[in-house]
Amino acid sequence: CQVRKGQRDREVVLREMGPGEVFGETALLTSGARTASVHAITQVRVLLVTQDALERELSNRHWLGALVRALAVRFSEADQDRASLREQLAEALERAK
Repeated sequence: CQVRKGQRDREVVLREMGPGEVFGETALLTSGARTASVHAITQVRVLLVTQDALERELSNRHWLGALVRALAVRFSEADQDRASLREQLAEALERAK
């Protein structure tokens, strides 16, 4: 699968993922909006984990749930910073032409 994000007038591939990898977890854990799309580039089989199921599992170990949520928020913030820097770089390169 490829993780893609629309930027300006084009779509950028952020990363590729293989068997066993997870996606969509940040939006579930932070109740945030989805910021990228995942596209299958080969045939895939997906296991859907609902927010209710994830919350149920994390609530069984209170400290683990707090840790995972904190990491998800920090990851989301870092991802937003990285996207902003990528956009600034693209604009700077465009101006330099």
